[in-house]
Amino acid sequence: MEVGMKKVALFSIALFLFVYGAASAVAEKESGCVKCHTDEALMKSLFVPPAIHGGEEGEG
Repeated sequence: MEVGMKKVALFSIALFLFVYGAASAVAEKESGCVKCHTDEALMKSLFVPPAIHGGEEGEG
């Protein structure tokens, strides 16, 4: 493998690890998706059940 190819491969791996680390750090913040979507009480408080109108089509 050429020296240039080794540098490109090493740079690519380093860039991938940096991006992965940055994405993980963003996901761990308090306002992140993971914190909100794993909070069962919050998810239940946001759910609004659909209105059910009795006696409509489909019965009988």
